[in-house]
Amino acid sequence: MTNETDEPDDQRHDDEAVDESSETVGEAERFDDEVRRPVEDFLDLQGRLARAADNPAIRRAADEAAKILQSHISPMMDQLSDVYRLNVDIESLVGPSNETMNRVRDSIQAVQASLPDYSSFLPRLELGQEILAAVRSVDAQSFIDAYMRCCPPNWSDDQKNDYVDPLSDLAEAGYPTAWVPRSSVLQELLDAPEADRAAVFERNRDEVLQDCVAVLREVTSPELAELATLLGKALDAAVDGHLEPAQSLAASIVDTTLRKVVPPTKYQYYAKVKDEIRQRHDNASIAEMRWALSHVPVIIALGKFHDGDAIPENFNRHASAHAVSLRQYSPANAVIACALATSLLRQLHESPDEINEAA
Repeated sequence: MTNETDEPDDQRHDDEAVDESSETVGEAERFDDEVRRPVEDFLDLQGRLARAADNPAIRRAADEAAKILQSHISPMMDQLSDVYRLNVDIESLVGPSNETMNRVRDSIQAVQASLPDYSSFLPRLELGQEILAAVRSVDAQSFIDAYMRCCPPNWSDDQKNDYVDPLSDLAEAGYPTAWVPRSSVLQELLDAPEADRAAVFERNRDEVLQDCVAVLREVTSPELAELATLLGKALDAAVDGHLEPAQSLAASIVDTTLRKVVPPTKYQYYAKVKDEIRQRHDNASIAEMRWALSHVPVIIALGKFHDGDAIPENFNRHASAHAVSLRQYSPANAVIACALATSLLRQLHESPDEINEAA
């Protein structure tokens, strides 16, 4: 009688090979769990961030997410093949003449061959336990939420989602878009032909000035009290229809507010102001988006103007001070000047650490 524990050698060998094959499959599954899926999740995260909105703020969010992950990364993908590939000593498991074992060997080799070379797939990405935790902890929605919170409060949700680039373009063209005016006026600006944009401020004068008065009430910093009082007088004059004196005073308040942000210099001060605003705007993080949008219209408002030059038709601080004319002192420019002064002063209230009290 054959003992139940006594098995033919070839049967025992088959069972051992099956056990080793199961171990091989388990290793492949571990590779999927610890490498393939986290990589796919990471790429999916980047894709979702990029698709969330086609604008610089979201692209910066994606970049910041990548930097968080990269801070944990060192080049070691070339080690993955040693760690995860199915380095089974096949010849020690099967005899060269055993047909069944040859099929097992062929199957194992096929699995090995099917594994992609991850060392070339993502050469900079290390997927140790620390980076796995970092990848899995990133919440794309948190970046979207942060972006929405940092948008100017006068923007509608649709404008935050779909119109960031166009609104940024408007600001770069010299039109205030942060803090004031209200979203309906912004939408009219977005829909207007380029040549008609200044007229939007004139057509919506009452609404824009109402917005300026409401936002100015929020400026309560003691260091800004004097400027806030004077801007209130400029707004009162504009509301009463005295647009020229309103523009003159608002232009001076724009200049003085800038000096509280960028310390005065003896030479080339306005060039310095424009350079600093341009650099901060171009490199602004999500948290600095309001600052950038509030200040970037200043670059147009400080456009070069010298005696003998054609008087600019758009609002220009220098022309307002040195070239009094009906071309510069227009109803649209008066409203734009008041809105720009309000936007800058409200943003400075939001960033009290930037106040230069010596100015």
